[in-house]
Amino acid sequence: MVSMLTNVLNEPRLQGFASGSSPRINRVRNQLVQNFMDTPKKFEWLWMVDTDMVLPPNALSTLLSTAKKYNRKLVGGLAYIFKPDEAVTFLPSMLHHVTDEAKELLEFSDGEDKDMFIINKPPTKRFIEVDSTGFFCMLVHRSLLEAVDEAYAHKGFRWINEEDQGAGDDMKGPDVEFYERIQKATGVTPLIDASVQPGHIKEFTITHELAVQSYHGLGWEQFVELEDNA
Repeated sequence: MVSMLTNVLNEPRLQGFASGSSPRINRVRNQLVQNFMDTPKKFEWLWMVDTDMVLPPNALSTLLSTAKKYNRKLVGGLAYIFKPDEAVTFLPSMLHHVTDEAKELLEFSDGEDKDMFIINKPPTKRFIEVDSTGFFCMLVHRSLLEAVDEAYAHKGFRWINEEDQGAGDDMKGPDVEFYERIQKATGVTPLIDASVQPGHIKEFTITHELAVQSYHGLGWEQFVELEDNA
């Protein structure tokens, strides 16, 4: 909450705030999206942030600037999940459909039988095109939600599947389905701005620095300087 308030102070364009709580997290997410869609002012952007994130103080300002500079409507930060029993324990939550081109450009976690892969190593670029990610810290333009609303009006859950909580090791949970619906309705996929690095609070706070040190045995400064390579 402190990190969210810091973003509020640093970004005067932020015009509203809403939160919710339920044992079914995706029910709350749907409620928040619906509340955003129903606002009379028709706000242009929805900033979705999970409550287990620790945000950099300029997270929102950076995402808005990236969206404007590169004319993007779906821009997110770089967050990690923790897999203590896998060879790579810190996985950046950036998923790609398995293609020959993707296999040449990226390294992936195990899962030859799956149609989507999580990237296996910390990124070396500032901007990464992905097919899917989590809800961690995502800026979504209203027009995308309007398109999904229209395309999936026949569904019980237009935006996020409340019946699927994403349990187990299945990569395709409600997060992935949300971005798949956006892509099918609009052709838009997420752009990850790796300079926005929220911490992910679990047993401890999972950070980009921990991931880099774990993967390379080096600190971030020794590993790479972020380059504006969009």
